[in-house]
Amino acid sequence: MTVAEPNVDKGKASMFENPGTGQLGSIMRDYIYYQMKEQQGWALSNAAPWDKPLWDDRGSFMEAPNLRSVANMGMQIVTAVVGAVASPFTGGGSFIAAVALTTAINTVDDAVFAVLDVAGGYKSIEQAGLEFGKTLLTNTATSAISIGIGGSSLVTGAGGKAFSGLMGAATKELTGMSAVIAKTAIGTMQSVTTTAVTSVINLS
Repeated sequence: MTVAEPNVDKGKASMFENPGTGQLGSIMRDYIYYQMKEQQGWALSNAAPWDKPLWDDRGSFMEAPNLRSVANMGMQIVTAVVGAVASPFTGGGSFIAAVALTTAINTVDDAVFAVLDVAGGYKSIEQAGLEFGKTLLTNTATSAISIGIGGSSLVTGAGGKAFSGLMGAATKELTGMSAVIAKTAIGTMQSVTTTAVTSVINLS
């Protein structure tokens, strides 16, 4: 009997709650293990080129990224750079505009990969559209939460200064350890909120 979530990369011994006994148990154990290995291999072989690991990470402590995840990380860096570079020239804007800008930048790569998935026959239009829709909602929600709580130089706050968000407003009058505790609590709230919203979107 296999474990609830078998992982062939962890080896044969970790996959079975009850490995069985005798010659028949040994044969069935090997058969099940190598069947799963074969299915894993076919799944990886049939995956889109941009969804395949960039290198063989078997036996490595770090999971190899793929082109999709690298592009996503790159766009997140671009968003941060744009926020730092553009604000002195734009003078800041509205909350909605900032959320729209960061969402658009973070979602560009997902739109490109969705088109490639459909064009290459790796996903149907419905499947790619559903996944892109969830990604768009997730990026919008996380951008709104991040800016609303952590602030952003892209948004004009009181007195024409950069918007400091909930964290800035709550810790404005605090110093020392009180400020550290407050920032930690608000940061935790931001992480929990983001995780909860993302989970709800992905379950829909």
